[in-house]
Amino acid sequence: GSRLGLMTAAGAVLADAPGRGLFRLSVFLKGLPPTAVGYFLQGGAKFGGYEALKQESFARLRAAGGEELTRRCQLPAMLASAAAAEMAATVLLAP
Repeated sequence: GSRLGLMTAAGAVLADAPGRGLFRLSVFLKGLPPTAVGYFLQGGAKFGGYEALKQESFARLRAAGGEELTRRCQLPAMLASAAAAEMAATVLLAP
């Protein structure tokens, strides 16, 4: 099954890895720093985008219908802001 294929692939990678002993396992960690930086930036963009979009949504709702409309539409505005921020941050991470 897929587990056998994964083990076979891992064995092939280790066979070609330079070094001896546990140092050979470091070949599996080479992509970790760029991946961590990418997800850190994606998370920052998502959080910042969500907060900016949420505040803009609330301001537009207040301008359109006052505090009552803002209170009534708070959850949909927050969900739409979160969805838009997640989509934009994902495109930044993996265009």
